[in-house]
Amino acid sequence: MHTPPGIALITGAGSGIGRQVTLALAERGWKVAGIDRSQAGLEEVKSHLTTKGQGFACAVADVTDSASLNQEGRRLSQRRG
Repeated sequence: MHTPPGIALITGAGSGIGRQVTLALAERGWKVAGIDRSQAGLEEVKSHLTTKGQGFACAVADVTDSASLNQEGRRLSQRRG
């Protein structure tokens, strides 16, 4: 089954499965944004995607903190359009 590229917000985008999903979707043409607790992990993903000519909006937030998550989610949504 093939899904046409879209927009995805990935939690845990800086490491592990979240990182792999982020990179795989970006490789398939998706516009991806990521949230993670680790700024360093997000910066590594951003650097990797930037070298491939792909954009990556990201924010540091903890998904267990709903106020922070909502704030950063809104900010990312505004940046991505």
